[in-house]
Amino acid sequence: MDLYSITMGNSRNLEHAEHNEKAYRYLCQEPEFSDWIITTAFYSAIHYIRHRMFPFEAQLKNGKTHKFDNFESLFNRFRKEDEGRHGFQLNWVRDHYEPISKHYRRLDELSNEARYFNYEFPSNKIVPEVNGHLKAIRLFCKSGQ
Repeated sequence: MDLYSITMGNSRNLEHAEHNEKAYRYLCQEPEFSDWIITTAFYSAIHYIRHRMFPFEAQLKNGKTHKFDNFESLFNRFRKEDEGRHGFQLNWVRDHYEPISKHYRRLDELSNEARYFNYEFPSNKIVPEVNGHLKAIRLFCKSGQ
């Protein structure tokens, strides 16, 4: 059993999402760190979505049904060639969770920009936007609908 199988189960994803969201809320008090506000919101969203994803059952090409309990096993089984984890999850959300797809895509875009291109965002504009996206994702993923 690999490390991901041990630590990335359904309840652990929810705990991880809530932990990251606490960091996000703390950072929202410090406008100087708008890049980390965005990044922690994005990583919270990642884990809320993974909480919603599992367990997941799929019918395999051999006709058997397989239950996936964690992200790594699903990613390793269904990813496209040269598709990274972030891209896989972005496509999964687009294909399976349409109600939050635009919210997750926007957090992904903002996080990518904050991590690699521009770490300065006007907090008075970015915090309300990010908060709205994260709230929509959290509510959808915890509702189970």
